Amino acid sequence: MERLLNIREAATYLHVSEMTIRRWTNDGSLPCYRIGGRKARRFRMSDLEHYLQRTPDTTVPSFDVALGTDGLSVPDGSHLTHLSPDDDESMSVATSYIAEGLIHEETVMMVCPETVRDALIQLLEKRQIDVRRYRDIGRLHVRSGRPSVGDQIEMITDIACNTSGRFRLFGEMSWTLERGWSFDQIRQLESAAQARIRPGALLLCQYPLSQFSAQVAMTAIELHDHLLYRGVLKESPYHRDKAVKETVDAHHVHLTGNESV
Repeated sequence: MERLLNIREAATYLHVSEMTIRRWTNDGSLPCYRIGGRKARRFRMSDLEHYLQRTPDTTVPSFDVALGTDGLSVPDGSHLTHLSPDDDESMSVATSYIAEGLIHEETVMMVCPETVRDALIQLLEKRQIDVRRYRDIGRLHVRSGRPSVGDQIEMITDIACNTSGRFRLFGEMSWTLERGWSFDQIRQLESAAQARIRPGALLLCQYPLSQFSAQVAMTAIELHDHLLYRGVLKESPYHRDKAVKETVDAHHVHLTGNESV
């Protein structure tokens, strides 16, 4: 009987990250078996070999999209969180991330409070980034957060879906506090963003630790596939894949999810 491989073994064999393996199984491109009560993923070697033969030129590398800071990069289609311990680190990471996208002809969207927006624009201009030109040609979109989860998702989706090439989103999440959002609303938004992640998109959600509770910080770690903290980037150890179905209109969002291994 053919031995079944676990996620780590499959990732090693295909030379990709474990998170990439999860994405491929979630979208049905890579077959797997679900074993035991926790429905752990297991793989046949023959299926992995067939996958390599079937998609020799489209395998997504484990780390291939530069963040723009400290030489760090993440898999295409990543949803990551930056837990920032101080304002200097917040601004440095945000500016580098946004500048990286603009320099490489990506469409970039900033969602942040006005004070953060103004500070970031000044820092970008100090790096000789022509912010006005990028906004005029539709390569940089600067927005404040919307009142509801549905409105916020619609705003992001409208811009992302009209983008040719890579789409890069930066969200400084203290805007949710200004809007009076609840913990559940933040969770809903992050879950919906995770469900909509696709190749050619990169999402960075920044949580200043001086403004958010430990509960929100832990939720951020759980709902993002990568974590950046004090210059160290790691796959989130507590991330949970979610099969999420959502219906978004002007009034409400319905989300359903199940934990998987």
